[in-house]
Amino acid sequence: MKKLPLNLIYLKYFFDSVRFESISDAAKVNFVSQSAVSQAIAKLEESLGFELISHRPNRFKMTEKGEQLFVSAREILQSIQQAEDLLLKDDSGTITIGCTHSFSLTLLPIFLKESKRLYPSLKIRFRLGHFFAIREWLKKRTIDFAILINNEDLSQFDLEEIYEGEFRLYKANDCVEEDLSFLLDSDERRETVLLKNWYRSRYGCELPVHMEISSWGVIANLTEHGLGIGFFPDYLARLQHTSLKLSSYEHDPIPYKLFALFLKNIPRSRHVLSFLEILTDRSLLRNPSLLCC
Repeated sequence: MKKLPLNLIYLKYFFDSVRFESISDAAKVNFVSQSAVSQAIAKLEESLGFELISHRPNRFKMTEKGEQLFVSAREILQSIQQAEDLLLKDDSGTITIGCTHSFSLTLLPIFLKESKRLYPSLKIRFRLGHFFAIREWLKKRTIDFAILINNEDLSQFDLEEIYEGEFRLYKANDCVEEDLSFLLDSDERRETVLLKNWYRSRYGCELPVHMEISSWGVIANLTEHGLGIGFFPDYLARLQHTSLKLSSYEHDPIPYKLFALFLKNIPRSRHVLSFLEILTDRSLLRNPSLLCC
């Protein structure tokens, strides 16, 4: 049998260099020197008999052969990760997820209940924060993946859709709507701008804002206590589905989607793939009692 020319360590260094478009970044994530990564790629090229990257100063670009190997390397490393997981004696493992407080209090328990039923030995850790903090955790690989709404640019990540809905206006059941001003997110995001533009166009004046809060969960809670008309994603209403009702303001629909976010071209462990199957199972969210409507 012909000796295989591929050294898996060298292959991973090459793969990470391409993924980050940087030999220095590949060195950092693998805890080795830049020289070690450069030498590994050179030895890989020598064993294969062709160049993988263009060796020009201050320029990182793959050759045609390099592009082909990169695609294969992703599949190889993914298979190795899954094979290692399958060799475990039981189904134990740990995944770390980044998400917002509002998601952790609303939809997340549905998925965790199913995960506990199917994979009782799987340990799940959470880091809770705002969009920008979660995005940085993902880039630094301190979490396996993130769960976020698409109110910012997510094009740099691989996405798996979990849920879709609309931003809606809510009020407490026992409140007179005419007496209330609005509760909005303090960050000037796309959906907030659209709501303000709609109100200005419809009523010829600025939206009367009572408070701005940097948490949809807090907005929903304040709305429940009658402190204003709250504007937040409809999935949050499931916690207060008996005490909230939709506002009579018929604003233009403002849709959103919830995604699981992954760094591009990163192999996913079997445990992550298992939990992802649960997250993308739409049947779990079809129970009408889960969401206020």
